[in-house]
Amino acid sequence: MKKRIYLGILFLLLCFPIVTKALATNANYSMVNLYFFCEKENSECDSGREWLENELMTNMHINVNAVKIEDNQELFDKVKKSLKVKSKKLPFIVLGTNAFTGLNNTNKEHLKEAIAAYQDAEEVCDLVSTIKNEGDVKACIKQNKKIYKTKSNLLIYSLSAIGILVIIGAILFIRKKNLK
Repeated sequence: MKKRIYLGILFLLLCFPIVTKALATNANYSMVNLYFFCEKENSECDSGREWLENELMTNMHINVNAVKIEDNQELFDKVKKSLKVKSKKLPFIVLGTNAFTGLNNTNKEHLKEAIAAYQDAEEVCDLVSTIKNEGDVKACIKQNKKIYKTKSNLLIYSLSAIGILVIIGAILFIRKKNLK
């Protein structure tokens, strides 16, 4: 009987990460709009565009919008002002309410993480579209802050549950040793 209990606990410990990942991943990804602001003649923009094509274009749930700054200076300025970005580094990438200036390795990883977070979210506010349609920018930014809180809360709950199961298993193991 005790052997079945221990095997059951072991089974739960092994299955819990799989079940948690399945619950955390939404099979119906949201379409994510990514805005790629750049100038016509800029080598960093060209290399960033190539990276986007190679890395992100395989994901069918990303809508990449290339925006030429020369033709959309007013929109570019409003977006930067709304996101409180002062950097002049290009390319300037906006995803939801996240801004990425330049595409170094760190930004590339953060961009991939942000895409995953936005795709898993049910309601995402697109800041650039909000600005184009003269919507409420503050409400948009506030709405997207909830996305990261939800994802981090799920991780905390998962780790807590795993910890509790490990403690129960350890207590049962120690009790078994003491009974012998």
